[in-house]
Amino acid sequence: MADLVITRFEAWPQLFSDPGFEVVVDPVVYRIGDLFLTGGRYGRGSEARRLADQSWSPIGEDIGALVTFFDLLVLNERVPAFDYSVTFNPLSARVNKVGGERIIYDVGVKPEVYNPTRKAVVAHLHDRMAGGPFVPAPIADQIPPYLAEIRYQWAPNISEIEAELPDDRSRTVARFVVGHLLFAGYAQMSGLPHVLSPRRGRLMAAAGLPVHHGVPFTEAVVWDRVGERLTDAPGWRDEDLPWTPSFLPYLLQQTEKHRGGTDTLLKHAMDLRNKQSVEKYRKVRREALGDDDAEKTVDARLDLADAATKVAKDLDRDREELAYTRSFVVGAGPKAIGELTGAGMGAVIGGPPGGVAGALAGGLVGAVAEEVLRPATERLWGWIIGRLPFVNARKLLSRAARAEMEVGADLSELAKKVWRRGPS
Repeated sequence: MADLVITRFEAWPQLFSDPGFEVVVDPVVYRIGDLFLTGGRYGRGSEARRLADQSWSPIGEDIGALVTFFDLLVLNERVPAFDYSVTFNPLSARVNKVGGERIIYDVGVKPEVYNPTRKAVVAHLHDRMAGGPFVPAPIADQIPPYLAEIRYQWAPNISEIEAELPDDRSRTVARFVVGHLLFAGYAQMSGLPHVLSPRRGRLMAAAGLPVHHGVPFTEAVVWDRVGERLTDAPGWRDEDLPWTPSFLPYLLQQTEKHRGGTDTLLKHAMDLRNKQSVEKYRKVRREALGDDDAEKTVDARLDLADAATKVAKDLDRDREELAYTRSFVVGAGPKAIGELTGAGMGAVIGGPPGGVAGALAGGLVGAVAEEVLRPATERLWGWIIGRLPFVNARKLLSRAARAEMEVGADLSELAKKVWRRGPS
């Protein structure tokens, strides 16, 4: 049963106004966390090792998502899981039981809100299809095996465009994109940053770049291209946050001391989130993320760096030991789609999907017209969703602080040991 239900479009900004909710989490992050917490007890012998390696593969290849999952649990008072338990086992029950408090909130989106949102997202993709392949072929080739690896069962309805798609691969890719855009829409309507796994974030960033030749595959090149697209772009925010601690390395070390399994690691994470230094960091981090104007967050970012250093000292770790990911924000505020805001925007837009009228707190009125959005969506496609109410469109992303292979090699072996022990 859902802890919170979205029944009206006007309810989305309430998530932003509630100080407990700070992000919208892409379900892939939860899926990787779920696969890890379930554990991989396969016994001994060559066949058992083969099965274990096969099950571990999607976690090991997206170790950044596992880092993100535990950082979310430590650094957020509460995180929403939108209809996750409809498709997968209720992850919230496992985490909240160990934590002794409600951290993951199951949020249900009622059909009267979900269906118009889905249709707007599919229409957004259909508009993209008019210009040719909506995802460059080298990126599209990576998506079906990626979804198969993580046994990703959620397949949004794309009936409106299915007949125009030539084969199973393109339909799988379309469902992947629609799923991503749905959560981008949820974030846009609530005004909260959208948190992606590093792997999914790279795929979507590469898909959204208008590149026809030499599509980038490496993390550094993808994000360099994003920065180039946003140079001198009014209303866009492209900003690295100060050094951000990543807690999975510390949690794995603490768990390994006791030869513990996944539940032991989760318990260490819950203890960590209650440390005074971490609670302080959580508060300052929210202030640093909360404003679209980077200049207004200068003091908060300085405080954030100081708070992060205090966390490292409290854990008796130096910064390098905790520096596995770098956090950065890419997003578009109201200025990115024009100077008209508030009531003035009503002259060029209609009401939100479903006929709901009225202003949305802290953002623009109604659903944003395509002609208003076009300059923004040409910068990075998929960051802003047309025909949906708009408060903000921020992505909270992460990239490796060091070389990806180095980061993965450092963490993966120890994480796999803990995973093999299973819940304990």
